Amino acid sequence: MSDAKVLTGVQKPLTEIAFVFAEIRSRDGHEGIGFGYSKRAGGLGIFAHAKEHTEAVFPGAGLLRGWVQFDGGWYGNIADQGYALIEGAQSNVAFFPLYPLAMRALHGVFGSSYGAGIAVTFACGLAAAVLFRRWCAARLDPAAADTALVLLVLYPYAWYLVGAVYADSLYLLAGLAAFLALERDRPLVAGLLGALATATRPVGPAIVIEIGRAHV
Repeated sequence: MSDAKVLTGVQKPLTEIAFVFAEIRSRDGHEGIGFGYSKRAGGLGIFAHAKEHTEAVFPGAGLLRGWVQFDGGWYGNIADQGYALIEGAQSNVAFFPLYPLAMRALHGVFGSSYGAGIAVTFACGLAAAVLFRRWCAARLDPAAADTALVLLVLYPYAWYLVGAVYADSLYLLAGLAAFLALERDRPLVAGLLGALATATRPVGPAIVIEIGRAHV
């Protein structure tokens, strides 16, 4: 982080806590509000992002910036600059690699990692909707399957499936594809898709565990 502008700061005695609040602007165009604290006189605590909003410049940002907020900035940072561990501060190593790898791979097509992320989210969300409808059709009558699909795409958190730069749509697609493959007696394909899911979200291993349990 750079260009930290201190707004307020109070230094108390050794036994008390000093707080500093700051506006933070990173070199890659992200802005946020940070805070630091220390229990020792003369020792400022480490800055951490309390809230981040992305002001990254990319083709179509004026129209599409709403899709690139909060964790979207971290994914863009990984796609553009790779992983970096910053000791004692928030770092992008907390995020899983498959989604930012897809963003990086498509950077040249869409002119930026953020544009690529929006496209990846939308494409994976659309594919997940198709697979979800297929999965429901095997269990429900057509009307009920259609209703389930509508509820999925109109659910408030479907925001993360239609454009937000988050890995959720990729995770959902990998999970649905894995279970559909398992139901078609393709355990190896299911296992590989489950492995991909583990590279998208922290809950990915649950899919692999369930695939293993169902296949036994």
